[in-house]
Amino acid sequence: VYMKKILICLVLILALTGCSNTKSKFVGSKDTEGFSADIENFDSTDDLEQNSQLIVLGTAENLIEVSEKFGEAILYSSKVSFKVKEVLKGDKSIKDIYVLQMGKPNSDNFETKLKPNKEYILFLNSKDFNGETVYDCTGIEQGIFEINDNGKIYTYADFGISAKFDNKDKNELINKIKD
Repeated sequence: VYMKKILICLVLILALTGCSNTKSKFVGSKDTEGFSADIENFDSTDDLEQNSQLIVLGTAENLIEVSEKFGEAILYSSKVSFKVKEVLKGDKSIKDIYVLQMGKPNSDNFETKLKPNKEYILFLNSKDFNGETVYDCTGIEQGIFEINDNGKIYTYADFGISAKFDNKDKNELINKIKD
């Protein structure tokens, strides 16, 4: 009886959430309440890589608050200075970049912020922000792979390709990108 109830619950969950691989409902990350938006769900490293202009290994340095005005509303973001150790895809001469993340630097609301002095593999796309080139992470938090002190990956999203690399050695992801 207990197993039958679990099976019925699983079937209901699948029926209610759908089984599409092209779009997913993003509701924050493992670390933050976040927000809801329709975004592409990247199920493979190849998909994430093909949708990224730049892929880098490096270290977040500091975060500063920036804002943009949209009519009467003000959108606050965090601009993270990022020291590039290795370019895995893109312009190999890039050494220092800025990564733009939604929300204020002292809060993980909207998006879990990169942490100063932590190493990351980032999948990125460039854009103009107030006349300067900055980068957004592909798929919001799907393009962020934090590297723990033991060399293991910690992901901020728990679906798609992110979930497949969580707690794996960073070299597994690096080698997959270089293949």
